[in-house]
Amino acid sequence: MKKNRMGFKVAVLLGTLLFLTGSAFAKPSFRTSGQNKKKGKTNVENTRKTDKKSDTKTDKKSDKKTDSNSGKKSSPTVTSISDKISASNEELAIIVEINLMRSNPREYAEKYIKPRITSSSSSYWTSCVSDMSKITSLGEFTYAEGLYQVSKAHSTTQGKTTQTGHTRTNGESWSTVIDRYCKKYSSVGENISYGPNNARDIVIQLLVDDGVSSLGHRKNLLSKEYTSVGVSLDTHKYYRYMCVMNFASGWVDK
Repeated sequence: MKKNRMGFKVAVLLGTLLFLTGSAFAKPSFRTSGQNKKKGKTNVENTRKTDKKSDTKTDKKSDKKTDSNSGKKSSPTVTSISDKISASNEELAIIVEINLMRSNPREYAEKYIKPRITSSSSSYWTSCVSDMSKITSLGEFTYAEGLYQVSKAHSTTQGKTTQTGHTRTNGESWSTVIDRYCKKYSSVGENISYGPNNARDIVIQLLVDDGVSSLGHRKNLLSKEYTSVGVSLDTHKYYRYMCVMNFASGWVDK
């Protein structure tokens, strides 16, 4: 989803049920739900909003480690643009996995996605490898506390129900909640995964986007526009686990 200064349009990308074989979970099906807002897409929420302006600046906090001998950056970790980090180590590990993928999408697809393809795999798997093979590097996402709070507020409440999707359990729209946690942004997007709780399985599920013709989840994860992310992982009453990711560019916490 993308929200612009003179208003916004929302296109809801609801994933279809993903029936995966060899599942370690009690429920046999997985589901993804993605939402992204771009110019020119169908307007399903006709409300106009204006971005809040702010000159507030945040210092980048980094926990990136370097090799003491070579000075080279180690494997992707998490850089924060917020003073506070409420995410658990398990949730931060998902961001680390996303950044590992973004550091070299081509290599990630060859190493971790291609080996999972079987004769019964859908064309979404091969198209994913094909798309990622064209990308050698993307910028790493930074952690934003506000985006984490947007994600956590949804996963902790919806997870107690059998519901899926972006509408909050109290009836609020996703775009309304965004403004509660930010001072400023340029664009925002949301992915939701249902089923897996392992960082790599979650990321691969959303990248493959099996059955989702718009490939909205894949596009969000491979976006050159988004720069920040907040990820929440919780249990779900039906799918056992759900993972909510909120992405943004130009994000400033409230």
